[in-house]
Amino acid sequence: MVPNLSALLARAAVFHSTRFDKVTHHVRQTQTACLQDILRYSGNGAIARDLRVSERTPEDVFRREVPVQSYAAFAPYAERIANGEKNVVSKEDVLFMATSSGTTGTRKLLPITKTVHRVRQRARMASAGYLVRGLTKRHLPHGRIMITSSAAMMGETSGGIPFGFTSACVHNMNRSKYSARIVTPYPFDVMAIPGVRERHIMSFLFALRDPKLRFIAGNFPPFLLHIAAQLNEEAPMLIEALRTGGVPDGVVLNERTHRKLAKSLRADPQRAEVLARIFERDGRLDPGSVWPGLTALFTSLGDASTPYLPSIKKVFGDKPLFGGLYSATESVFGVNTEIDDGSSTLAIGSAYFEFVPRDQWDQECPESVLPHEVEVGQEYRIIVTNYHGLMRYDIGDIVRITGWHNTTPKLTFLRRRGGALNATHEMTTEADIDLALRDVEVRLGCAFHQVGVTLRTNLNGMSRYFWLVEFAGSAPDLNILAASLDAALSRSNLAYAERRKDYIPEPVVALLPTGTLRSLKRGDPGKLTDAALKGHRILYGNPAVEGLSSKAIATSTGYFPAQ
Repeated sequence: MVPNLSALLARAAVFHSTRFDKVTHHVRQTQTACLQDILRYSGNGAIARDLRVSERTPEDVFRREVPVQSYAAFAPYAERIANGEKNVVSKEDVLFMATSSGTTGTRKLLPITKTVHRVRQRARMASAGYLVRGLTKRHLPHGRIMITSSAAMMGETSGGIPFGFTSACVHNMNRSKYSARIVTPYPFDVMAIPGVRERHIMSFLFALRDPKLRFIAGNFPPFLLHIAAQLNEEAPMLIEALRTGGVPDGVVLNERTHRKLAKSLRADPQRAEVLARIFERDGRLDPGSVWPGLTALFTSLGDASTPYLPSIKKVFGDKPLFGGLYSATESVFGVNTEIDDGSSTLAIGSAYFEFVPRDQWDQECPESVLPHEVEVGQEYRIIVTNYHGLMRYDIGDIVRITGWHNTTPKLTFLRRRGGALNATHEMTTEADIDLALRDVEVRLGCAFHQVGVTLRTNLNGMSRYFWLVEFAGSAPDLNILAASLDAALSRSNLAYAERRKDYIPEPVVALLPTGTLRSLKRGDPGKLTDAALKGHRILYGNPAVEGLSSKAIATSTGYFPAQ
């Protein structure tokens, strides 16, 4: 029954991709119709009333009268929704609140209704359809996927609305598909395990029983590398658990989940023997040897992911990569239409999009252009109006236009405005770093002269923060400083705090002689003031950073050389 259901799902996905293809021929009309539908959906909600917009508001008036806004303008409405107030965005009931981490230590909350889910799911299905079409062209099979992102919700708001990461909300809305094991080789209960290690182990125990697993997904490339590393680290336990059946000792699950999953995990000594021979032969358990029929990998692509691709290829082999969607908690921005392509096609129909040209970035009321007016090769800030209740929202993403899919622009994410450091897409900004530094100065009673921060990658492809510090006076203990910077950055950027638990190794601090960092900062070092230097902490991508290890007076004990 599962293959038939899987085939039906694949055909449905292809249908959605074909429908998306059609609207990409009519970007202007689709944009206008989408804005009207969003304003109709918003109806007499509080946000629409306060902005004095309705479905009768002309497109040009909407763009002229509604200011470009940050999340700060939406936050009071999100709080009202979280407290249980109705009809803030629309008349529809809010089923979940999707949460992300802000850059000032506060969580963003976005309402999920049936309409929001339907619109986002339509984009997901279109993306899946393009994958099926691409695999068919390459004569490659499709099948079940190992998804290790969590379906566990974080809790409930004061108004009783469940909240969690967007992926968890999506998984819960799609629960029936997972329960039937159409999409994944394991039931929904595995995805609902909150702990990363426990969830991965239980995912492995089901997936290892399926030698025909076709896909492995990780939201970001470091997640894929973490999955591969953990598969190898846990190999002896996994093989023994396959041989004996049940849940292995040391995997802590709640009683209900433990009982239910243990019944499903019957002993499979033959598969255990196959894996044991592989482990004995190779000295490790790699995804490619465990699942030789692996077709492709799902992960985010684009400029931010490019540094990880050699490690991905080394660990998984030369597998096709598919980006799926360019999305965030706030919106779906792009639909990937090609395998091994870091660009995505603007997700028209999912939201109303505008683009702010570079010469308008510093304007208080920037002028925008519409999708059909952008120029290939140019960089823009992307502005979105959508069913979450966001009106002309500036997420801060900077994109480059790479081409056209029919009359719809293709784009790739470059960076967050102001620059950002990304080990696992945690988007640490200059503002996050400044907040952390001020926090540490107060707590440790020290005064930084200059600070820079970059990333260093280990042999497993995992990146950690590498802090380069100078002090005019005496320096504190570097191990204490490293721990303090880690804790302070976790407070200023909650996305860092979340990723740090499982995906980002402990940071390292290198103490440099005073004046060393001046040569690495932007501009002419002879003309830069100390005040100007302090505005540019992020040094990732500067090739001159690699030579600083030899100049360090001392480093914290977690230090290791770049690989």
